Amino acid sequence: MDLFRYRWVTLLDYAFSTVGLVTCLICLMTWLWYRKPPKYPPGPRGFPILGVLPYLSQYPERDFAKWKKIYGPLISLPMGWQNWIVIHDYDLIIETLVKYSEQFHGRPHLLFYDIARGKSGGIVFNIGGPKWKRQRQFGSAAMKSFSKQKIETRIIEELRYFSQEIQNQKGKPFNIQQFLTTSAANILCSVVFGRRFDYDDEKFREIVKNLGDQFKLASHWMTMVLTFVPTLCYAPFPPFSTHVESSRKQLSAINEHIRQIIEEHRLSFDPNDIRDVVDQYLLKELEEIEPNIPKDDVGLFLDFFIAGTETTASSMRWALLCLAIKQDVQRKCQEEIDKVLGRDGVPSMTHRSNLPYICATLQEILRFKAVTPLALPRRVTQDVEIRGYHIPKDTKVFINLWQLHYDEAIWKDPWEFKPERHLDDDGCFRHSKHVMPFSVGARACLGEQMARMEMFLTLVVIMQKFLVRLNPADPDPPTFDSGTNGTIYIPKAFDLVMDTR
Repeated sequence: MDLFRYRWVTLLDYAFSTVGLVTCLICLMTWLWYRKPPKYPPGPRGFPILGVLPYLSQYPERDFAKWKKIYGPLISLPMGWQNWIVIHDYDLIIETLVKYSEQFHGRPHLLFYDIARGKSGGIVFNIGGPKWKRQRQFGSAAMKSFSKQKIETRIIEELRYFSQEIQNQKGKPFNIQQFLTTSAANILCSVVFGRRFDYDDEKFREIVKNLGDQFKLASHWMTMVLTFVPTLCYAPFPPFSTHVESSRKQLSAINEHIRQIIEEHRLSFDPNDIRDVVDQYLLKELEEIEPNIPKDDVGLFLDFFIAGTETTASSMRWALLCLAIKQDVQRKCQEEIDKVLGRDGVPSMTHRSNLPYICATLQEILRFKAVTPLALPRRVTQDVEIRGYHIPKDTKVFINLWQLHYDEAIWKDPWEFKPERHLDDDGCFRHSKHVMPFSVGARACLGEQMARMEMFLTLVVIMQKFLVRLNPADPDPPTFDSGTNGTIYIPKAFDLVMDTR
C-alpha cells in the first residue's frame, strides 16, 4: 500500500512538474512573440504563430487601413512567422520608395511564384542585385526606344480589329474579357515581338486563355495565403497543391511560346535592322555586357507579356463595368467625344487635351479600382531608419495604394465614382499625384507610358462606337464590389451588351 501511494505521489509530482514546465515555456514564447525590437513600428500582434492572419478578410488592404487609424501610417504586422510592415499615406510612400529607393527596391523571396515560374527568372519577382539592375536598365531603355508615335500607331491598328470583333457580337450579351486580353496581348506583341496574331489563331488563343487563367489564380485567396505561409506550397494535398500546379502549367505554356518567338528572331536576326524589343535584346546580349551574369531570355519577356497584357485588360474590364453601371458618366464621355471626334474620327494622343472628361474618367477608374491595391510586395535590402523607427534588413513591405486612393483626407466621398473630382473649376483635367496605380521608385511599372496610352485610346474608341450596358437578363448583375482579391484585384466574370451607336 505504501509503495502504491509512493508511486502515485511521484506520478502526480511528475505531472505537475511537466505542466509547470510547459506553462513556463508557453509564457516565455508568448512574451517573446509580443515583445517587439527597440524602435520597431507599432501594430497589432495577433496570435502566436498565426499572427494577424485570422483577422484578415478578403480585402486585407482595407483591414490594414483600419489599423492605420490606430497605429499611424507605418505599421508592423506578423503574418504567420513573417514580419511585415505596411506603408500608408502619400508622403511616407514617396519618402520610402523614392528617397530611400535603394533600401526599399528589394523583392521578397515568394516561393509560390518561384515554383510557378520555374527557371524563367525575370525582373518583376527578382529579389534584386546586379542581374536585376542590368535587366531593369535594359527593359527601361527598350521601352523608351519606341517613340510614342510608333506605339500609338500600333495601338490604333489593333483597336480596329478589336472594334470589329465587338461589332461581330451584334448586340448580344458576351464576356468581353477574351477580346480585351487578346487586344492588349497583340499590342504588346507588336511592340516587343514585332508581330500581331489573328484572333482565331489557335496557339495564340491558348496563350490568351492561359494569361486570363493565370490572373484568376493570382487573384485567388489561396495565393495570398501561400505568400504568408510559403511552406504550404509543398503541401502534397489539394487545394494548395492543385493551385500551385495549375499556375506552373499555365506559365510553362506561355514560356514555351516566348522561347519559340525568340528562337525565330535568332534565326532571322540582322544587327543592321532592329525590328522590335527582342532584336534589341539580341543586339545587347546580357552576357556580352556582364559576362558573370547569366543570360535570361524568357523571364524578361514573360514579365513584359504578363505585366503588359492582363493588368491593362483587367483595368479596362473595371472601366467598362463602371461605365455600364454609371450610365450618366458614359453619356458625358460620349457627348465629349462626339464634339471633338464625331463618330468616325480617328483618335490620337493629341486629342487628350481636348477630352478632359475622358481623362478624368480614366483617372477615376484607376483610383476607384486599382488592380494591385497593395502593389507587389517589397523587401528592405539593408537596415534603415524611417521617421524614428528602425526597419531591419529583409523586412517584407506592403504599400497600401488602396488606402491612398480612398483617403478621406484627400478625397471627398471616396466610395463614390465621380470623374468630376479630377476637373478644375474651368472643366480642365487635373492630374493627381495621389492616384498611383503604377507605383513609384525603383520598382515602378516599366510599361506605364504604354499602358496609359492604350487605356486612353481603348476607352475613346469604345465610347465613340458603342453603347455599353449590363446584360438585362442577368439574374445577379455585377456591382462595384464584384471582384476577386488576392495578389491582384480583378472583376468577376460578367456579360455586357454593346450596341453600335
